[in-house]
Amino acid sequence: MINDAKRAFEEQSDTSAARFIAIGRVLQALKDGSPHGSFGPLLEDLGLDHGRASRAMACARRLGHHKRLIAAAGSASKLIEFLALDDDVLAALEKTGRLP
Repeated sequence: MINDAKRAFEEQSDTSAARFIAIGRVLQALKDGSPHGSFGPLLEDLGLDHGRASRAMACARRLGHHKRLIAAAGSASKLIEFLALDDDVLAALEKTGRLP
């Protein structure tokens, strides 16, 4: 699992939103399976940026089930911007593809 996370970040040259969600899911599983207090040092050992890892996990948790929204976002940076939107706005974007 650790190698999966590192490989996913190394391949981050593909900045697609779907890939960012996948990375977030791997990192969340890694964090959930790590003893308390060991995830931060593990990220450091792997050479992974904690802020970007946190954003990837947040995107996976909050936006991972919004298939249409992920496709529309296109990039990880746009997906991160969607984190600031209210749930009703996200639901409207998912349904119509447009902001309400």
